[in-house]
Parts: sequence; C-alpha cells; structure tokens
Amino acid sequence: MSAAVLDRLPARIVLLLGWIVFLVCAFPGVMTWDSFSQLGEARSGIYSDGHPPVMAMLWSVLDRLTPGPFGMLVVQSWAFLLGTYFIVARVMRPSRAALTAVAILLFPPVLTPMMVIWKDCLMAGALLLGVAGLLDDRRGVRFAGLAALMLATLLRHNAPAATLPLIVLLLAREHAPGWGARLRRTGIAIGVALVITVAAFGINDALTDKRTHLWHSSVAVMDIVGIQLLAGDLSDDEWKRLLDGTPLVVDDHIQERARKGYKAFDFSSLVSGFDRLFDLDEGRKTTPAERAAIYRAWRAQVTRHPYLYVVHRLRTFRHVLALGRRPAGMVVVIRARPKLAETAIDNAPRRWTRFQAWLDSSLFKVAMHSPLWRPFVYLLLAVALLWPARHQRDAFALLVSGVTMELALLPIASTPDYRYSHWLVVSTVLAAVLTSTRALARRRDRRPGAQPTEASPLG
Repeated sequence: MSAAVLDRLPARIVLLLGWIVFLVCAFPGVMTWDSFSQLGEARSGIYSDGHPPVMAMLWSVLDRLTPGPFGMLVVQSWAFLLGTYFIVARVMRPSRAALTAVAILLFPPVLTPMMVIWKDCLMAGALLLGVAGLLDDRRGVRFAGLAALMLATLLRHNAPAATLPLIVLLLAREHAPGWGARLRRTGIAIGVALVITVAAFGINDALTDKRTHLWHSSVAVMDIVGIQLLAGDLSDDEWKRLLDGTPLVVDDHIQERARKGYKAFDFSSLVSGFDRLFDLDEGRKTTPAERAAIYRAWRAQVTRHPYLYVVHRLRTFRHVLALGRRPAGMVVVIRARPKLAETAIDNAPRRWTRFQAWLDSSLFKVAMHSPLWRPFVYLLLAVALLWPARHQRDAFALLVSGVTMELALLPIASTPDYRYSHWLVVSTVLAAVLTSTRALARRRDRRPGAQPTEASPLG
C-alpha cells in the first residue's frame, strides 16, 4: 500500500481492520486459571483481594451482554488501540498513527499477553488512555485521563509505580515561568497522584469480600527460606524456632527439604506438592496467628540479614528480567484444552481454529529463543532512551513509568511471569516510536527547501 493511498484512508477504518486481524488471533479471548477464577468471582458477586474487584465488577456487566471472555477482550483491546492511537497521533498523520497503533498491538511480544484476559492487559489499556487524556489541552479530556489512570491503579497492587510518574510528569507538563510556579504545579500533581492512589486502595478495600493474604503464602515464605539458605545451615531445632507458629509441615531434615523445595524463580514448591515446607496451598485459609508468625519470621530474617535479603531479591528479579538461559514465565499461553476449560467454568472457550493453534505453537517456539520476549532488553532500551527523550514529556513519562513499574517487582515478585513486564514492553516500544518519529521529522525539516512537517517534532 502506497503512502498516498494510506493517507487517504480514514483512521477509524485502519483501526477497525487492524482490530479484526487481532480478533482472528485472539477470539474469543484466551483464559488461564487466573482468568477462570476472576470470571467465577464476577458471576458469584463475591470478590477477593487476590484479583482486582473492579475488574470483576466490570466483567460481571460484560458477562451478561456476552457470556465468557469476549466482552473483556473487546474492552482491553480497544482501550489499548485507542490509547496508543491518540498518543501517536501527536507526531503522525491520523491514518499513519492508526497503522502504527495496530502494528504495536500486533507486535508479537505485545500481542501474546493481549490475547489473554488478564488484569495486566486491561491496566495497559487504561494507562494508555490516561496518558492520551493528560496530553490533551481540554480540561474535560484531562479529567477523563485521570479517571483512566484511577482505573489502572485499581487493577494491580503495584500499579502506582506506573501511574505516579505519569501523573506527576504529565499533569505538570506546562512550562510555568519561574521556579516557584513550577514547584507549585509539581506539588499539585504529586497531591493529585497521592489522592488517586489512596482512593484506589480504599475502593478496592471496600469492595473486597474475601481476604486471601497472598503475601504471607508467597513472597514472605520465599524470602524467609531464600535468605536463610544464603546465610547458612540451621539445625532442625533452629529452623523450628525461626518458624515457630507458622504452618510448617515437616519435623526433620528441614534444611535438606528447604534446599530441595526452594527455587529463586517460583515460590509454589514451598507451599504445594510432596516436598512442600508449609501448609499454604491455594484455597487453604491461614489463621491470624499463622500470619503473625510468618511476618515475625520474615521481619527477623530481613533485619538480621539485610544484605542477603537484597541478594535473594536480586536473584529472583534476574528471573523476572529473563537474564540467563531461562526465559520469562508464561511468555505464550497455550490455549486451554476443552476438558480443562469445561471443568473450570461455563462459557469458557471450547474450540480454537487451526490458525490459532498454529499461532500458539509458532509463537511459543520463537519466544523460547528470541530476545524480544526478554524483559531485560526493554529495560536496557528504556534506560538508553531516557536521555534522547528528556525534552519530550510524553515519551519521557512513558519510559519512567515502565522502568519504575518494572523495578517495583524487585521486592514483591514471587514468579517471573512475562505479563508482569508487559507495561515495560509497551511503554518502551511506544516511547521508541515517538522519539524516532520526531528525530526523523527534525532531519527532514533541516533539508534545504523542506516544508515543516505537520506534527511538531517537540509534540
């Protein structure tokens, strides 16, 4: 397709055609156990804090209109497409901005999570809409952008690491005269960001019917064991004193069992399976006394061995970034077999096209050996782009947001799922598009006799 023909196409047509291609790949939406669990909460009306209650509420409405995952797939994909389009349209003509938005959605490292019904994908769409809103000069649109960022904050416990930089950097983006005015604007932006964050946590807390205490049964026990294995061997009596009051399920050879069960990239073997150390398998409700004992042991380990705590956390973070031979977890979700889907929940996808089955297997094979699915690549690229993007508030804010969101995984990650790094991938790719487009526009504008480009290089 020539550039002239493309420029004559309405942007909405390009977006619609691109979305249809996405739909061929993703329809009606890939489901994992997390997806099944959240859809179950949406249908029961009983919300846990293991998933964002707001997403379950939204899904309960969509599920009445079209049972199953399709309604949520539509919402998360169109939020992503429109948010990306409105951001890119600041530096490109509408039809080219639409084509670029489609290309980013279909970029395989972005596409593989977006086909799945996950809070991470809905959060990415809300973040993009929020950025687009805050970049607009109209007050009403900017308020809508803040509302979108509020939704994003509601969707993950660590989402403030992504939303705070966006609000602070974009809400105070005007170049006010004098340091006093700039400080006031920055202070107001920080205040707005904090209000949104506190309000989001309050809303989630008010909507929660069932507390899962996931930190105690995942990150905490992983940290306790990981730190101690670095610190040295303990006798069975010393282990029992350390873990007194916790749901420990072994009486002897605890050190050996700890070494066998501990993995720096996954906590689950410590709490489930034959070699588990703790009776904390999913669905098992802990008592307040057990949670207090786990916290005491965790605090004792961290305060006694702060250096080893950092080393242990960096080992886990290395797997999150996919540094080394092991790729990140869940880079491509192989669609659930019919029996699995049927036993999980009604109206789950039961049939997949031959193309979708081929796409799954092909993407999986490529992802296992491609650096494009390794989050550390995008982290390095994001850091490298910070300097070229320093005068571009949109690109700079996206980069800072992606980096801080990724770094927020350092103290809390208990598995290296690729989807946790999805926003880093999206924000880095989008910022790279913005900075490179402006660089090319500046180069064209410097040519003798060149007419100024329609989109301002500075955005």
